[in-house]
Order: sequence, then structure tokens, then C-alpha cells
Amino acid sequence: MVEVRVSELLKCPYYKAHDFMDEYRIRGQITHAILQTSKEFENCEKEKELRVDIDKDITLVGHIDILCDDIIFEIKPYPSTDEQRKLFTRQIQIYANMYNKIYGKIPKMFFIFYKWNLGITKYVKQEVFYEDIWEWITKWAKDYVRLTSSGRLYIKTYLCNTCWHKNECYLYTFMPEEKILYLSKPKIQS
Repeated sequence: MVEVRVSELLKCPYYKAHDFMDEYRIRGQITHAILQTSKEFENCEKEKELRVDIDKDITLVGHIDILCDDIIFEIKPYPSTDEQRKLFTRQIQIYANMYNKIYGKIPKMFFIFYKWNLGITKYVKQEVFYEDIWEWITKWAKDYVRLTSSGRLYIKTYLCNTCWHKNECYLYTFMPEEKILYLSKPKIQS
């Protein structure tokens, strides 16, 4: 059984995060901790794990930031681009579809967007409306496993187009007419 994490489906599988904690990540962790321990969410589940079998060989795994009854809350930095907003929306839609498959209920969904200003965090809640994308999710997860296991890459172009590393990235190719890029896995030079 192969486990595919929702976060894997939303980024280039060859992206390597920095080992160190930068200011952006520290602020994110602090904001998550503040919100998850706030009085408003004291009776809610935090980092609720969802597991759904896509088929007999693939399980999709995700973690919801806060789950209150049938309401999903995802904590995100205020999106600076439309592409980032699309990415966040796709993530919460995947969680909502997983929740629906597990519990047979369509959840309500909210983003809690935060902005840091002079050391003060400001929050804005925004509702997201449910969209049934299960067919797309299953195809995407199967393609991801097939392509990565066969040494090929699966990359969403809107991620590549806004990536800070695209100018140095040897995988980056711009094809505006394509939504998905299929690229051969490069040989790592030693």
C-alpha cells in the first residue's frame, strides 16, 4: 500500500524544504499554536488525520488544522497571489472531499488567513464553498504514484510559474497551454 499525502499532491515532488526554521515558518507555527489553543476552538480536534483508500494500492492521507463538528478550518498566510489562493483552495477542497467520503457529510469550510504586521497577527475568516472533485482527486493521486514511481515528474504549472526557484530549477519548463507538465526525472550530477 502506497501512502500519498495531500501536501505531496500540491507541490513538486522534488522540492526540498529548507532544514532551518526561517521567519516565515516560525510565524506560521506560532499562528497555528495561538489559534489551535484559543478558546473559540477548545472543543475542536486539532491536526485531525483523514485517510481514504483511493484503490487497493493507494491511500490518501491529510491533516486538517482544526475540525469542529462538520466544519473544517485551515490556517494559512494571507495569499499574496491568485495562484497561492488557488493552491490553498485546492487543498481545502481535497480535505472536504475526503471528509465526505469518510463520514458521508459535506462539511463547511473556512480559511483563517493571517497577516503579520509589526509583530501583531491579524486574522480574517473566509468561507469556501464545496465542490465535488473526487474523480479528479483519484485520477491525480493515481497519476502521481505512477509518474513518481516510474521516474517521471508531475508538476502543476501554476506552482512552477510562481515558484521563487524557477530560474535556478533544472526541471522548470513553461507551457502555458498545458495544465500539467510531464517531465523525465533528471540525473543528479555528483
